[in-house]
Amino acid sequence: MKRTFTILLVLLVCLSFVVCSGSREAFGATPIIIGTTQPLTGTQANPGNDALRAVQLAVKQKNAKGGLNGSPIQLVAYDSQGIPEEAVKVVTRLIEVDKINFMIGDTISSCLLAAGNIINGAKMLTIGTGLSSTWMEQGWEYIWRACVNNGRTMPVAAQTAYDMGIRTMGVMHGQDDANMSAWKAFREAGERIGLTFTTAETYIEGDTDFSGQIAKIIQTNPDAILMSSHGPTMGAFLRQLRGQGFSGIVFVKETFTSDSVQQAGPACDGVVFIYPYVTYLSPDECDDPMLRTFLEEFLKEFGQMPIQEHSYRAYDSMNVLFAAAEKAGSNDTQAIMKALGTISGFKGLVGTLDFTKGDREGVSGKIGGFVVLGGKYVPLEGWVAKGGHLEYLKK
Repeated sequence: MKRTFTILLVLLVCLSFVVCSGSREAFGATPIIIGTTQPLTGTQANPGNDALRAVQLAVKQKNAKGGLNGSPIQLVAYDSQGIPEEAVKVVTRLIEVDKINFMIGDTISSCLLAAGNIINGAKMLTIGTGLSSTWMEQGWEYIWRACVNNGRTMPVAAQTAYDMGIRTMGVMHGQDDANMSAWKAFREAGERIGLTFTTAETYIEGDTDFSGQIAKIIQTNPDAILMSSHGPTMGAFLRQLRGQGFSGIVFVKETFTSDSVQQAGPACDGVVFIYPYVTYLSPDECDDPMLRTFLEEFLKEFGQMPIQEHSYRAYDSMNVLFAAAEKAGSNDTQAIMKALGTISGFKGLVGTLDFTKGDREGVSGKIGGFVVLGGKYVPLEGWVAKGGHLEYLKK
């Protein structure tokens, strides 16, 4: 009964997106249909819904400006549940039944990886929103990315740990593609420069008790800990980790989001991450004009702040797709892909996007880091590890 209600609710939500995204009568043109799958239920529902809201906001804003090259945009969204098998089903439906023109890929990398052959085989131009390096290594020419690649950020994180004075690390990682590939990239880079990994413990998405894994990690007496995990798991892990006596530095693979900060409380002090952006509880906390405007409009539209940076990824993905279509002067897939490969200097929430390198990746260049102290995000530069704890060295 509960599952039936959930399915009906998701279908109603999807229908509302289509209705609200513009009509033929308003524009007098054939609509462009953009599809997306996101985890709207399950353990990844918060990031999935944040991503979907950002896509919805981008569609509304674009339609208010006349649509995509004069055509109204309609949005069709389905719940992947964060499950690869389900993602294959709903992606197939988007392509074969809904006849979408373009797609914004799932924020769960294993879902996009599972559906990648279908997407590419259908020649469906897709901007993915997950962070794994794996699905961009498959040679799928119709799949692009406008957010960071953990295969590039994690080696930077490993080097940062070493430069801070860390030599040994314990590890906790999930078993899905994004977390496994991030840990792999960190491990390979770390081993090349002299980091030693004392143990690597795993968890399954949805787990809530990490006491056994934490005890094993602490017994190995590492200088610091790496947690390769999705956001919803981080806060609970930190609270349990501190509760078992580890007060040192913890590296995480992506933004330690504002909801995780709230969930972890004082336990999040000493969390370090290499990532281009952070999340906020209020637009007033943000000093980046472009990001602040997005946050204000998101809050106005939905009555709440995005608690996950997945919304940033999805918003950039939509807007770079729009920019490529405008540059092409056409809504034809091949024309847009050609134009997309010439885009450089595009200002997104992530920073400057450049697709001219030929690898379909928009983010490159130096990415800085942050440490969480007193519930605030502090630039990482100048901080070192002394006796397993952070110490600031003025330069």
